[in-house]
Amino acid sequence: MKKLLVSCLILLMMTFVTGVALASDVDDYVGSETCKTCHSSKYKEWKGSRHSQMIRKAKEENIVGNFTSDDADLTFDKDDAVYVIGGKWKQRYITKKDGHYYILPAQWIVKTQEWKPYHANNWEERPWSKKCMGCHTTGARPADAIPDKENAGKVQPFAETSVGCESCHGAGQEHVKTMDPEKIVNPKDLSRGQKVSICGSCHNRGKHVDGYYGYPYGFEPGDIVEDIYNPTTADKRWWEVKGKDAANKWWDDKADADLLLEKSHHQQYLGFLQSEHNEAGLTCSSCHDVHLDLEKQNVAQKCVDCHMPKTAKSATPGDIRTHTFKTQKDYNELNK
Repeated sequence: MKKLLVSCLILLMMTFVTGVALASDVDDYVGSETCKTCHSSKYKEWKGSRHSQMIRKAKEENIVGNFTSDDADLTFDKDDAVYVIGGKWKQRYITKKDGHYYILPAQWIVKTQEWKPYHANNWEERPWSKKCMGCHTTGARPADAIPDKENAGKVQPFAETSVGCESCHGAGQEHVKTMDPEKIVNPKDLSRGQKVSICGSCHNRGKHVDGYYGYPYGFEPGDIVEDIYNPTTADKRWWEVKGKDAANKWWDDKADADLLLEKSHHQQYLGFLQSEHNEAGLTCSSCHDVHLDLEKQNVAQKCVDCHMPKTAKSATPGDIRTHTFKTQKDYNELNK
């Protein structure tokens, strides 16, 4: 045990000296590569998950879209992209313009192998740091939240690409310096509300309480997400309140006026809140191994097939399951 601790300390010191995985502008974060030093088995599991692949550099090996296509929806070149988002169901592309990041106006749909528009008419009015960045990265620090506005665009706006260890365990610098387990968040030590808030901070839909950010900017593991984020719930339909078309995001179950079934992606938490599993005191990790990729998790398939039909759309209709556990109707049946 002593040898292991000494080895960990030596490797961690090397990390600080070389600057590997340590973002100079977000000093409280150390990066998942640093966590690997002592937690190699968990790191390996995480590395094989889609959380680790949420944002990647726009290198040839990470791009799945067909940029030789003559599709009219494809209005930009591969070289315009600096990062890619995802690649399982669809892939979007991030560009940098005047020091700020934007999602380019077309997305590649993996299942159908075609390009589809993505906010094609106003993409330049939708900075990634305002809409999505906090859930695509770890340690997000959007340029519009930096006091030095003149140099904000020059500052790296996140500690790590993708959803890293510190997204769920909190910034790790103090833990790394002291090796004190009390200096890092262990979700098993949190209250039930705090536990589900970690997943609910991103598998959610709504608006920051300031009305500006589309994600809960400032959320830290251990917080309650509703304290800084106004999600859509059965009794508070944010999309309707804001004048949006709720029908694009939710199915209304005619048999249950209070039930909203997920119709779009990143709404799992909102489905779960309406479930009997929530009422019974379960958490996300009651069913999910949060380090493993979903396809490697031992989720009871027979239960899932009947009680979690695919009601929602990420890239194509019916590619995401409901988490309400209150319907046996899938996307096609609900769409009749």
